[in-house]
Amino acid sequence: MSTEAQPGDHDHRMPVGAEAGVTEKNEEATAPRQWIYRNLTPFRIHACFGEGGTLLPRERATDAPDATGATGAETDHVFSVPALGEVTLPAEDASRLDTVNMRRLGQIEVRPAPSEYWTNLPRAIVIFGWLVVGLTFGAWALFFGGASGVPWSWAVAAVVAVPVAALVVATVREVRLYRRFNLYRADRDDGRVSFEGVSRGNRICGFVDAMPRHAAEVVVLGCAVAVSVVGLGLAIELTTQLKDLLPIDYARLFQLHNPFEGLTDAARDSRAFWQLLVGHIAQWVFVSVAALAPGAMYFQFDRQRLASVQRRWIREVFRLDPTVRTVRDIEAKYDAQIESSFGDLGPDSGARLRSGRRSPVVVATVLLVVGWFLIIATTRVPELVPAAGASERWVWSSSPSNVFPVSAFFRPQLTLVGYAFLGSYVFTLYHVMRGYQRRDLHPKTYNTVVIRILSAYALALVVGVVYKGRGAEVLLFFVGFTPQTALVWLREKLSEDRGPAKAVPLHEPAPLTDLEGIDLYDRARLAEEGINNVEGLAHADIVDLMSSTRISAPQLVDWTDQAILYLHVGGDAEARKRREARRKTSRKGPAPASVGAGAACPSVMRNLGHLRSFGIRTASDLVQAYDEALRRGRDKAVLLGERCTEQVVAHHQAAEVGLLRAALDLPDAPTGGSVPAIQTIIDTLTDEEWFKQICNWRRSEFGGPDAWYHYLDGHDWTLTHVEPPRRVNEAMSPFVSVPVVVDLTDKSSPPKVTPSAPRGSRRPSARPTGT
Repeated sequence: MSTEAQPGDHDHRMPVGAEAGVTEKNEEATAPRQWIYRNLTPFRIHACFGEGGTLLPRERATDAPDATGATGAETDHVFSVPALGEVTLPAEDASRLDTVNMRRLGQIEVRPAPSEYWTNLPRAIVIFGWLVVGLTFGAWALFFGGASGVPWSWAVAAVVAVPVAALVVATVREVRLYRRFNLYRADRDDGRVSFEGVSRGNRICGFVDAMPRHAAEVVVLGCAVAVSVVGLGLAIELTTQLKDLLPIDYARLFQLHNPFEGLTDAARDSRAFWQLLVGHIAQWVFVSVAALAPGAMYFQFDRQRLASVQRRWIREVFRLDPTVRTVRDIEAKYDAQIESSFGDLGPDSGARLRSGRRSPVVVATVLLVVGWFLIIATTRVPELVPAAGASERWVWSSSPSNVFPVSAFFRPQLTLVGYAFLGSYVFTLYHVMRGYQRRDLHPKTYNTVVIRILSAYALALVVGVVYKGRGAEVLLFFVGFTPQTALVWLREKLSEDRGPAKAVPLHEPAPLTDLEGIDLYDRARLAEEGINNVEGLAHADIVDLMSSTRISAPQLVDWTDQAILYLHVGGDAEARKRREARRKTSRKGPAPASVGAGAACPSVMRNLGHLRSFGIRTASDLVQAYDEALRRGRDKAVLLGERCTEQVVAHHQAAEVGLLRAALDLPDAPTGGSVPAIQTIIDTLTDEEWFKQICNWRRSEFGGPDAWYHYLDGHDWTLTHVEPPRRVNEAMSPFVSVPVVVDLTDKSSPPKVTPSAPRGSRRPSARPTGT
């Protein structure tokens, strides 16, 4: 065992004499065999240590000789951790690294690593335990009297005992690891050992926190299966002819005995009875799968560990927010979002479920079971009647030739409410599948399912009264699929020219689907987070949405960027003007032409279409186009070989910006003013709450091709930069500036432009003073 007290404490002095021998013996029994180093910064850490474990100075950690002639050849250990990553080192290597300074700076965190054996033992117990149970009782049934000879009570007890044993072993593992490390700390904590940045208890806290989640998951899964499978089976058996032909003794069923002793010989010897049984079993399987599928996706999809999701979220926050530099800064600033979305997670946490109530999953499954039972109950299955001949005891009443009517079991005679339920069910499938694919399936999704089914039922009853004409079934299907559209249709159907229903808006202001990339299912997902229109998205907390949804951060940033531009180029002003004109018309008669719909009011879609024809689709695109015009004007002064005074540069910049204003000015903007509308929009964009974070995301140093070549060397927060290879330098090379405003009187061939800023770099908006 090394005499080092703790990884990084290379200068620790051991006690002498008999006490030293006792201490070394205790350490040998309790010391961790390996350590985990976690990088808490968005930069990789690359530190060099000498033979004695000391951190080498910067000049001595390189190949270039320093003032004394020493080079990096004396480097004995290299400590390298990727950004926000982890490395595991054995104790003999960790004891030779002096990481105290990095821990005190908050750049790394150290914790003991569990052994591979104890980590995988509970999983091995579950796998091999159930395998042994299956083989044992399978052999019993094969060689000792079949299924009736198997002691089913003992079989059930053995199946339950296997996970219980694994749980006991896992608990002992966590308690043992926690106790051993505490004893190790007690043996080493003598006032000369630094344990700063060394965490303890993370695994056992995560283990204790995860157990209720897993137990709740098992309970909810059992309830969903019982409602959808057992409930539908009982409903089919009690409401069909099987109730008389195949009575079930439920008391014997719970005692694990044969519950079908009431089956008569007449039914057993009739082919039609077995056909009826197969048909209803097929019905049962179909509707059970259909009712259980949305809820089952919540349990069966491959969830990422919450710790992995949290690490990805932290990486995205580093890129979005320039004010934080370590994980501890993020935890301090965004504690509320972390607690609500991930809980108190340790780095070793294996939890895959969020905290929160999972009752919406059961409620949604119950409604789906009721809906599918109402559908399957409308099937008209022929009854069995006593046969006249002696060959068969029972025959089909509608088929003299005793042909099995398979299609009758799957051809319901739906009502209008049934078609509305099918519409809501199709929406449910696609909505849940979208969350399944994004790994964003959570109980909130099933609240949307519940509301969709209940609203489809209510609207179907109302629409069924208003309209009963041709295509009513198809109409009711889309009522269940998009109930908001059904409300608009009802308002138009019931309203009169001067009725009170005229005050009801025909559409929601600034719907999210006006933005590129947002469809009906994305809109429903954002509505679960309280965002119902473009204005709500433009001013929503991006960091909060990143933690509460699994929508990718680039997509959220792009949507917010679009929403900001949407509000500034018109928003819902045109629609509000139209509603005001309609209200005036209904009260005072026909309105004059000057009060027509949309008069002197910007049309957001026309303005957005005009900007997109120039390739501008977001607010940051518009500001970037403005900054590029300023750069072209500055570079043009160099191109023409003029004396680059401040007045000359401002003149060329004003010419470039003026041409940009004329091209981009909005078609519905007011005319005659001295200030172009597009200029005021550009000036006010930078005051939006999230615009600076969006610009930081798009121009962040973490997104550059040379980001990997910046690292921390363990001394302080100064970033060390390694010269990147040629392909990276070529990727960072600037674009050539091409002026738009060209002096045609200059016939000389212009010199080659020297670009003023590299590609993707941050350029200040040095806007000209004149127009």
